[in-house]
Amino acid sequence: MMNVKSQIRLTLILIAAVAVAKGSGQDSCGSGTFFNGGNCEDCPKGQYQPDSGQTSCFNCKKGTHQHLPGQTSCNDCPVGWMAGAEGLKACSECPPGTHSNNTKAVDCPGCEPGTYNNSTGKESCDLCPRGKYQDNTDEVECKRCPDGQYNDQEGKASCKPCSWTLSADRSTCYCPPGTYKDGSVCSYCPPGTYQNRTDADRCVSCPAGYYQQSNTSVQCEPCGQGSHQMKSGEVTCLDCGLGFYQNQTGQEYCLRCPGGTTTKTEGSAQCEDTDPGDQCKAGHYSTSGTEPCRCCEIGTYLPSEGGTVCYPCPGTTAAQIPGSKKCEECDTQMCAFQGKCHNCSTIKNCIDEGIGLCHSCNHQCKDGSYLFSVAGITISMEISTICGGGLLFLISFCIFLGSWRWKKRKNKISATKRKQIFEKKSSPSKSQLIIDIRIRPHKFQDMPIDLDF
Repeated sequence: MMNVKSQIRLTLILIAAVAVAKGSGQDSCGSGTFFNGGNCEDCPKGQYQPDSGQTSCFNCKKGTHQHLPGQTSCNDCPVGWMAGAEGLKACSECPPGTHSNNTKAVDCPGCEPGTYNNSTGKESCDLCPRGKYQDNTDEVECKRCPDGQYNDQEGKASCKPCSWTLSADRSTCYCPPGTYKDGSVCSYCPPGTYQNRTDADRCVSCPAGYYQQSNTSVQCEPCGQGSHQMKSGEVTCLDCGLGFYQNQTGQEYCLRCPGGTTTKTEGSAQCEDTDPGDQCKAGHYSTSGTEPCRCCEIGTYLPSEGGTVCYPCPGTTAAQIPGSKKCEECDTQMCAFQGKCHNCSTIKNCIDEGIGLCHSCNHQCKDGSYLFSVAGITISMEISTICGGGLLFLISFCIFLGSWRWKKRKNKISATKRKQIFEKKSSPSKSQLIIDIRIRPHKFQDMPIDLDF
């Protein structure tokens, strides 16, 4: 008879044998494994098994992978990667010219026009830079814009034409220095202006003391010694006048020579000493009162030496020649105006010359006479009576004589009837013969005055 200890030992052995027998069957295979030929084996790479007691494993689906054996699930492909078949151990990187911005991708889309990709495993394609383009798909690089075209934006499938100036990288079509944007074209900067920037909206005027004579200028030139320019936007500089100098460049004004010095010529950069013998003579002047001098103009005079300015002739006097020392009265039958004498035989032209002192006669004036007619009778009047002196001359008016009218008390009659009445009645008792006299001032407004005969 077995003792108690032997019975317990036998029981344990039986239990272990049963367990061993049971573990050698299908039901003993856990998840991630499968029963194969009496043994439990791990699912291979690229497969998985989420349940226990199975005789096979599942392939990883497209867009997933499994690089380890004995797994219960597969892993999704990351962005930039893809798995185009089942049961893959690993995902593949998207090749150049393609991309993938999703997980579990089964393929990699190609790059769109205007984009490119020159590396693997990219989530997205890159935009073509400025100055380049790409009109195809699945490309690994962009194309340079052809001659005469540019691209000022990224990610473009084509370039734009350029009729101006192209930058070296074809990214900009711009107006070069010396020009400005004038609507859709580039225009040259006109003389007197400049522009030293590209793609400017306008040109800049040369400052005072500078000038520019040409088009397409990128800078202005300074006025040289002996010259100046007070205005901006000018095309030339001005020489310093007599008695003035400038020993620097780019200046707005000239400098007056100090006392005892002057300049011999215009456009001088320095002054020279003078002596009393260099003073301007009467009838001549200069800014310094010394040589070189200029003649006083007609209508002006200068009675003393060393003068710097000439004076206009006063009143009814005139200076008929340049360099006059004094003014004189005009000859008979001549009118003085603005320091000049005017021949009254040509008085009918005075108004056309803007004189204003003498008015058009409306008749031929010859030998100092003024002709007009009344009722067919020609009357000659000396011009001196009209323009040469007296009250009418002193108040700067000339009279216009020539038209006449026949007036009958209260009733007006025709011009033909006027002549008939005049011829029949040498001394009419109830009618008047009126000469129409019009005084015309500078604004030529008629002011009729009726004189009875």
